[in-house]
Amino acid sequence: MFNRGATDEQLALLPDWTADDYQAFLRQHNGAKLFQHETLSYNDGFELFSIEDCLTYSEMWECPENFLAIGAGPDGEWIVYEMNRPAGNRIWSGEFLNFEEWEEDAMPFGFERWLDYLIVA
Repeated sequence: MFNRGATDEQLALLPDWTADDYQAFLRQHNGAKLFQHETLSYNDGFELFSIEDCLTYSEMWECPENFLAIGAGPDGEWIVYEMNRPAGNRIWSGEFLNFEEWEEDAMPFGFERWLDYLIVA
């Protein structure tokens, strides 16, 4: 289920370095819950955060500069978007990410491509 799009006021809360592809998604859908089963009690799907939740979880997860918490996967795995890199944006996914040491948790593509892969898979 996709949420309604974010307002200009909500989008203005994001850091200046937020990638265009992610802002475009939020403009259309300010968060979403994907692949969740209606009757199961555990988290079996993905939640893409609203802007408010992005900012809250980014602080809670102690995301460094240019990293934004964008969602949670099955069993609470973190989904974080690293933006504003000269070599290109990356999506990180895992439990309790260590942003300085766990380069293998970074997927070498931006949000739009990641979301496409998630939906197709």
